[in-house]
Amino acid sequence: MKIDVMTSFSKEYYDKLGKYSVKTFLKYWPEDINMLAYVEGCRLEDHPRIKQIPLTSLDKEYHDFQDNSKYKSRTKTFAKKGYSWVDAVMTSDADYLIWLDADLMTTQPVSKQFIESFCDSNLLSSFMGVYFSDKFDKKTGKLRVFDKPKLGAETGIYFYNLKHPQAKNFASRYKEYYTQGLDKDLRRFIDTDVFGACVVEYTQKGVKFDNFNPGNYKTPLSKTKLHPTLQHLKAGLKRSDDTEGVLYSMLGDAYHEPTLELITVDDGTQAVWKQHAK
Repeated sequence: MKIDVMTSFSKEYYDKLGKYSVKTFLKYWPEDINMLAYVEGCRLEDHPRIKQIPLTSLDKEYHDFQDNSKYKSRTKTFAKKGYSWVDAVMTSDADYLIWLDADLMTTQPVSKQFIESFCDSNLLSSFMGVYFSDKFDKKTGKLRVFDKPKLGAETGIYFYNLKHPQAKNFASRYKEYYTQGLDKDLRRFIDTDVFGACVVEYTQKGVKFDNFNPGNYKTPLSKTKLHPTLQHLKAGLKRSDDTEGVLYSMLGDAYHEPTLELITVDDGTQAVWKQHAK
């Protein structure tokens, strides 16, 4: 089975956390699994297991969304992840695609057999779903209770079957939430809730998924068999005054091992990206 891992980061995020995520992927994941890195404002030194795609190479719809003053900066930031994922679904020649957040660290060797245990050919996706029954409205200061729970997803990592007959249809529908502004019924207009809404739609069509968060934990990774091999620096840890200490306690001596260097810092439009276009 051919498997691609993908991620996305800006220069700032790579400098802070992404370099450790990429480094531990290269150190611990099987050598026949490569990474698609969607990068913003930077380019890493070349590595045979990493294909870099500048966000500037994404389609006009992505750029139109980023330029739309209707949407908040938070929505636009998470849309970078969403549009990158759709692009990878449409272009990767792998059998399975695994999204890996740039703040998700690998702490020990990962076997191909372990990864493939999440890659069922009968499923469209395996993911950590989270149901929400309400939302606090900051504008009104009131709690809004939904008529029925809304499905979101912890998309720090999820597994997607590119060979499934509905793979591209699902991704196209996912993209429509952005291109058509279909945020009215979402809890939040970010990739987690867009993915959850599409899962609900496609489940109704008979498509099968595996939600490996049956306990409906809001922060589920540590409750799954992916932990402690994979660990996520959620918001509280990322804002810690001792991020380096947190990373060292998580990664051990791997924390001090070399990371891939940034060789260019630009908007992705210069000649260095001619290689990508080939």
